[in-house]
Amino acid sequence: MTTISTASESAREGAREKATGRFGDQQHSAPEVTLTDGTIIPPKQLGIIGMGPASENSFAEKADRSNNDGIPTRPLRPYLALTPGDDDEFFDAPVGSELHVRERVQGGERTRRYVHEIGADRQTVWRELAEHSEAVIAEHAAGDVWASMFEDTGHMRSARLHTPVGVLYSDRTHYVTRDRVDIPMTLSHAKWNLSHASRIELVSASQFGDTREDGIPAARSKLMDVHLKGDVLSYGPSNGSAPSRSIDLSKVQLFTRDGNIVIRKETDPGYGFEETIRIAY
Repeated sequence: MTTISTASESAREGAREKATGRFGDQQHSAPEVTLTDGTIIPPKQLGIIGMGPASENSFAEKADRSNNDGIPTRPLRPYLALTPGDDDEFFDAPVGSELHVRERVQGGERTRRYVHEIGADRQTVWRELAEHSEAVIAEHAAGDVWASMFEDTGHMRSARLHTPVGVLYSDRTHYVTRDRVDIPMTLSHAKWNLSHASRIELVSASQFGDTREDGIPAARSKLMDVHLKGDVLSYGPSNGSAPSRSIDLSKVQLFTRDGNIVIRKETDPGYGFEETIRIAY
């Protein structure tokens, strides 16, 4: 787990409701709560401490499943859709992480972008970027950014955290470097597995470099037909809703990750793409 600074830890504790000292529990509605001393906790504060209403995240993907207790079981990926109970995930985010938060504005919706960096005082800070450029327009403490993700109703805005290149997250491992979990796979082993597959699904997809693009396009979010001809792997929606994707497996790096196949190509360190495939026999 990543060690957080004293300032970030103080910000997290400042956001925690002293009456309960808890995060992560969700209720289906968020009315005002009155404590025994007469203190009224508004819905937004309940959301901040993880006790607000259930919130849908438009960044969530098919692999973001829940077990029978409703607890998310997100797979190892270089990004994660945040839930109201993800205070630790947010406050522990490694330096170099990016955060995208969608919020409603007059006439539509906008995405606010932040980067987690080291500030002038050597403490971590979240720097907000301009909507259409990489210019820094403001700096925020972690606690303020976390609070800004919640509506006055207590609902959490859709938010996705993008880890630095080379760092993965899952609900089982928390943050971990990919070198610790990715096992190199030979071309022949990958081809043998894929030759027995008729359909696959994407677990994650990322492009990284000067800009970062994470996420699975809607057209590729369902099971897809897969074909292997020589060293070339092709897959795409059976209904033709998106062009077929073709990758020469002899020109990429191959790994296994949690039983899935990782296809990665980095032309230079930190520049390239990565896709994780799950075979559906």
